[in-house]
Amino acid sequence: MQILTTLLFILLAAHVAIGQGAGDSQVETVPEYTFSVVYLSYLSGDALKKRVPGINVKFRSDDTTYHLSAREESISRIFAYRGMDPLVFFKEITGVDGEVINQPLVAAKLGKPGRKLIAIVRNKAGALQAFTFNMKEEDFSPGTLRLLNFSKQSVRGKIDDLVAVVPPMKMHDYAVDGETQKFLASMLLVGDDGEELYLIDKRRVVATKEGRKILFIYPDPKKPQRVTYASYRFESLPDFGNFSDKALDTVDFEAQRENEWRMGREGSDDAPGG
Repeated sequence: MQILTTLLFILLAAHVAIGQGAGDSQVETVPEYTFSVVYLSYLSGDALKKRVPGINVKFRSDDTTYHLSAREESISRIFAYRGMDPLVFFKEITGVDGEVINQPLVAAKLGKPGRKLIAIVRNKAGALQAFTFNMKEEDFSPGTLRLLNFSKQSVRGKIDDLVAVVPPMKMHDYAVDGETQKFLASMLLVGDDGEELYLIDKRRVVATKEGRKILFIYPDPKKPQRVTYASYRFESLPDFGNFSDKALDTVDFEAQRENEWRMGREGSDDAPGG
């Protein structure tokens, strides 16, 4: 009987140890991500007169809250996120009893752990949406221009002699090379609005043998039926720790334009006559 009791105790201890090991494993396998944010706004009319020229949001990683700011049509710096999918961006508001409440603004589905580019879009009604692109460094070779088509149109891209048609919400990599470490590559971007082909841009762009660049295609806020693009450098992940951005302030663009116009008028009045 004593032998049987001893065996049962050993089996129970082994079961507990396995359970604890599984718990430790779950803690160790919390998904880890790094990400940057591109912010696009399609507000129009009076909403443009006085606004924050970007977005202020917060997120939590490992029980710590961080503030992220991204300017319109620009890319944010790199942040780290350790937590469950999706990544929820929120703002803090004060409740009726003075308590701080985290109000969700938009959630980004991240998928498998790794490096991501998150496009946060504010539509004409003011609502936010988030779209995520995988940006694993091992799949993004040095000396590459990546055309990322964040639009509903197919885009024809030509970099030097390399030509590709990139469907909506897809991307294509162009391997470029030059005689020096830093060189110029010819670029031609053509859009298709369903009725005709049109020129997005034609120019020579700076490239490097060890560098990476993103050509980010997106709907033009000023011309809804057309697309435009922005160019971003893609850097290797540095050794860094998370810290909060400074919040972007509201800007009165209408007052700013009126002030610039008034100063221009005063300057022209002071100018000597012809």
